[in-house]
Amino acid sequence: IAQIAKSHGVYLLEDCAQAAGASLNGHPVGTFGDIAIFSFQLNKNMTSGDGGMMMCHDEHLFKRCFAIHDLGYARNSEGRLDPSEEAFQLWGVGARMSELAGAMALAQFRKLDQITGAMRTAKWRIREQLSDIAGLGFREIPDPKGDSGPFLVTTYANQELRDHFVDALRAEGIRGPEGSLTCIKMSEWGMHWYFNNPSLVQKRSLSSDGFPWTHPANAFNADMNYERGLLPSCDKHHDCGALMAVASSLTDRDIDDIVTAYRKVARIVLG
Repeated sequence: IAQIAKSHGVYLLEDCAQAAGASLNGHPVGTFGDIAIFSFQLNKNMTSGDGGMMMCHDEHLFKRCFAIHDLGYARNSEGRLDPSEEAFQLWGVGARMSELAGAMALAQFRKLDQITGAMRTAKWRIREQLSDIAGLGFREIPDPKGDSGPFLVTTYANQELRDHFVDALRAEGIRGPEGSLTCIKMSEWGMHWYFNNPSLVQKRSLSSDGFPWTHPANAFNADMNYERGLLPSCDKHHDCGALMAVASSLTDRDIDDIVTAYRKVARIVLG
């Protein structure tokens, strides 16, 4: 994707929201795009309760992003607003992170390798002990060493088997509090799926002129339909995939209990 974007002179926004601490073949996430976007919301690899961070190598892009997220202008080395450069005279949205959230994020950042290391170790211990089960598939991970490990994603031959498997796992105690996303069918992942996002499907805009859908550069795509069916491979994961969150605090006993539950359910559901 980075090569395609670069060849066309298009900036690439790299979504690293759920992947802080991950890497691909030794390259940390956030180093592939022109702008990297991280989330520190409550269920991410590191958290400050809410908020996030953007990173980029280009000073011009950085100043524009900073101005937009702040009060519409870049800031000087003393932290004062600097309206002197026309390129950074914008309108800001006042989305600054609080000092308290920033302090929490810094503390979490120092623990990030420990957090992701614990999740990765637990996840792969579980996965390796389930790898011999016929009918139980796993998400392809191109670089296991760089996997941050927050989820175990499994796949099934069809939606009916998937549903029975997840329901049985929950009955075995592999679940979180009511309403949590600890152990779910991927169809329960809500607006993470493109066709469940009304603002995308209905092409909603923040402005009366319909931007960005009405921008001339998007004219070639004016009739694009974002209803289910646009991305068949993605749709299959929605129908036949399941997800279990992997906590960084899992003990050896927790891991053994999870493996035991999966194997018990597999004997019943998958035969």
